[in-house]
Amino acid sequence: VIITGILNELDIVEGKSAEGQPYVRGTAYIRVDQEIEGEVKENIIPVKMFSMMYKKGTKEVSKLYTRILNYKNEFKSLAIVDSPSEASRVTVTASISENSFYNESTDSIITGFQVSSNFINKAKDSDKEGAKFVFSGVVINTNSEVNSDGEETGRLFVKLGVIGYGGKINIITLTATGSKKEHIENNWETKDTVKVAGVLNMSKEVKVFRDDTGFGEPIEKTKTITCNELIITGGSASGLEDDYSYDATDIATLLEERKVYLETLKTKAKNKSKSNSKSSSSNSNEDFGF
Repeated sequence: VIITGILNELDIVEGKSAEGQPYVRGTAYIRVDQEIEGEVKENIIPVKMFSMMYKKGTKEVSKLYTRILNYKNEFKSLAIVDSPSEASRVTVTASISENSFYNESTDSIITGFQVSSNFINKAKDSDKEGAKFVFSGVVINTNSEVNSDGEETGRLFVKLGVIGYGGKINIITLTATGSKKEHIENNWETKDTVKVAGVLNMSKEVKVFRDDTGFGEPIEKTKTITCNELIITGGSASGLEDDYSYDATDIATLLEERKVYLETLKTKAKNKSKSNSKSSSSNSNEDFGF
């Protein structure tokens, strides 16, 4: 993921782990104005950062730890300056990973994505503003988006299994429309390893609704619609050749490991809330044909 934009806000805090080890974590919120499907939108991209203070098994301070702390002095965000021209313009090379958590009210696992990087740099004049990604993954399944009335919206959800840190599989959902949707439906198949490119859409839109059912002036209501999407702009024509593809059996094994991990998340959450009910599997949505 390559992100170039204005540093909107910088939140960096120090803390200690359950074992008493010091760490630093933070989030850089980067404002990016970019065109998405023919419309210029303001995006606020949160980029997560984290480092333990000491290198594993030593008392040597990690360079990453020091670097993250120094960002507070190195960069200025829109949140703290008097004029927008004083805010830092930055470029970040980051990664996308799965972000899953247990929702107690629905008794289900909610799966999204997050952007992470420990490296923030001053943007060059030649760096073009935007938030774009390129990566490869295995097609788990595709589904047409439907609205509350059960009608298709013309958008396609593409669920990819992306191998990340430590060989762990991340389930990442992307969105395709128009000719991209048609190409994927006609040329990508489950179990294919594909390459995909696109833009991040992490924006908010305020919509005004008018209620004209009463008398007098209409009543106006506002609703904020939050988007956290990965919009596909291009990709491989079809599945990659065998030499560049993941083995289907290996992917099936990783998916089973992920199910076990998600069940562990659910069990821990229930135990934490002192619930004694047994959890049932609700993570069979990765229809991989095994």
